[in-house]
Amino acid sequence: CNIVQRSHTLHQAFMRFSVDHDGELVIFTIKEPLLDSSIAAEVKHELLIICQPEVKALVIDLSRVQLCDTQGLSALLLANRQMNENEGFLILVGVQGQVKSLIDISRLSDKLEIRDTVQDAVQWLSEE
Repeated sequence: CNIVQRSHTLHQAFMRFSVDHDGELVIFTIKEPLLDSSIAAEVKHELLIICQPEVKALVIDLSRVQLCDTQGLSALLLANRQMNENEGFLILVGVQGQVKSLIDISRLSDKLEIRDTVQDAVQWLSEE
């Protein structure tokens, strides 16, 4: 019973986000329209696994996210803190609408690296 439940949970998680590794670069794509308390714990858990010293850059693709609450923002800040501690980079891409407003209102625009697309983030990294 536990194995089936774990498998089902993993299946749900894979539908909610994807993780692509390319050497020292990881691209984490959230595939849900809401980055809120309903998935923030899963996202935080995955980000803690991803944000290891060997990862030099983490790109979080938020292009499908339409709404973000404080729990979702907390997950992004956790990733930022972890990457800073490991002397790596966090780049948010696809930030739009309410998500952008939340970041602006929280006065985090200057603290978070934001680019339009994954390609823009990779280009920015190659220049750093």
